[in-house]
Amino acid sequence: MKAHFDLEITANYETRIAEFSLYNSAGVKIAFHQTDFNAISVSHQRGLFDLRNYLRLFVEPGKEHAVMAEIGVCIAEQVLGKEIFAALYDATSERTLRIQLPGASDTENLFVAALARVPWEIARPKVQSGTLAERNLLVRVVHDMQAPASTPIELAADEPLRVLFVFAESRGSRPLPQFLQRTKPPHPAESVFLSIRQLRHPLENDAFVYLQTLGVVTAPEYADSLIAQPTRPKKPV
Repeated sequence: MKAHFDLEITANYETRIAEFSLYNSAGVKIAFHQTDFNAISVSHQRGLFDLRNYLRLFVEPGKEHAVMAEIGVCIAEQVLGKEIFAALYDATSERTLRIQLPGASDTENLFVAALARVPWEIARPKVQSGTLAERNLLVRVVHDMQAPASTPIELAADEPLRVLFVFAESRGSRPLPQFLQRTKPPHPAESVFLSIRQLRHPLENDAFVYLQTLGVVTAPEYADSLIAQPTRPKKPV
């Protein structure tokens, strides 16, 4: 059975101070560390919170690996602290670290959101040493999710889902033509087509919205629709 750890992080956005509590598989706290991010250099903070863009924008080509190693040492020494890092680094067996971030769904606490982007797995004691990932530690970030803006639609058994498509026409563009797409027929004599028809409605600034409805027609109905194509009104309706 794989061992696992839980690292609970509480962060104060105003003071930029974070507290780290490490728990073992039994739920017992085995290490604690308080980190003042004001004491970490601005360049290292950029690497901590947005490593990819930091390497792309601020690091000379060819020096990316060396800078990543420096960021890894910063995570081990200045962020996690020696006690927590030692507990995570000592073993080489497969382990899991679950990072708990209470309050990550709070849109006003950007500090917690930044901590969720820290590349914890590259932490290392020295530049020449291996990382936590290289010592078989799998890192997972767990945090609260925001409530959905709308309630998902629940469909009954065999109930179809009806979707309304809305397209906006930019000035000078041509309206979309009637679109007919053939689907795989269950039988050649029973060919089925998807027919999308448009309704044009005026908006402000000479723009229009096209409401398209999706319907199913059989091969005979499709032939009749080709003979009697619907005409587009001259004026917006």
